[in-house]
Amino acid sequence: MIHEVNKKIKEFRLQQEYTLEKLSKRANLSRGYLSKIERGKNAPRLSTLQKIANALDIELNIFFNRQDVDIESHNIDIMRRNDREFEEEITGEQYSYEPLIHHYHGKYMAPFLFKFKKGQTSYFSHDSEEFSYIAKGPVKLFYEGKQYNLEEGDSVYLDSRKKHMWANEQDEDAIVIGIEFNYRRF
Repeated sequence: MIHEVNKKIKEFRLQQEYTLEKLSKRANLSRGYLSKIERGKNAPRLSTLQKIANALDIELNIFFNRQDVDIESHNIDIMRRNDREFEEEITGEQYSYEPLIHHYHGKYMAPFLFKFKKGQTSYFSHDSEEFSYIAKGPVKLFYEGKQYNLEEGDSVYLDSRKKHMWANEQDEDAIVIGIEFNYRRF
């Protein structure tokens, strides 16, 4: 499902008759980077995807809603273990992410499962608040000039509008359950 994100970016850009140049200016991203995203197999980081969604005047949820899954009610969304699977190197960085629900439309919270490989992400920020639970660790969080060593079972709540970075120094992948709270509906 994540691999469809790149195709959807291009589809929405073309529907709105935006050139890569126009979208790059609106999203404050380079034209070359946007072209690479549209042609690539790796989905962009969530913070980059949020910039693209804002530039296209669409909700971020459009990239994650699954059309192949019917739900009985918009009040409940159950995702079974077999409904998701990590795709390696999804972001082109040291982490991948996988949605934990089928439909994000109209929701303020957005749960994701993150897998951090050995290494570190780059610093990023996004317009939300974030709760993260370390399901398999340890990991390091760099936030406001400080380093926080987080162990399996630890959790953290932060203002994700401030730049932050995750690092995994272990050979094994670290798993983090992250819930984004977006001030505008996701």
